[in-house]
Amino acid sequence: MIKIFTYGTLKKGHINHELLGITPKFIGKDTIDGELYSYSEAGIPFAFEGKAKIKGEIWEIQDGNFLAISLMELNSGYHLKMVQTDDLKENVIAYFCNDERLKEHLTKIEDWG
Repeated sequence: MIKIFTYGTLKKGHINHELLGITPKFIGKDTIDGELYSYSEAGIPFAFEGKAKIKGEIWEIQDGNFLAISLMELNSGYHLKMVQTDDLKENVIAYFCNDERLKEHLTKIEDWG
C-alpha cells in the first residue's frame, strides 16, 4: 500500500479518481508545500515545488494502481517526490510538474475543485 497526495483530477469526484482503484482508503484532507496553477482551457491543475501551500487529499492505494498513476504522471512531464503533509504529518508521494516555464501561461490558484 502506498500513500499519495491528490490535488487535481485524482481527487474524489474528478475524472481520474477511478485510477486510485476500487478500494482506495481515504486518509484525510491536508496541505503540502508547493504552488498550484490552472490551465483553464484544458481544465487541469499543475503543481510545482515551492513555498506556498497546495490543498489536497491523502489516499492509500494498492501498488498496482500507484504504478499506473505514476506512468500517467511521469509521461505527462511530472516527477514524483516523497513529502510530508502539514497537519496529519503523513509521508506521501506527490507529483510536481517539471517545466517551470509553463507558469507564464498558467493562472496561480489556491485550490482546484
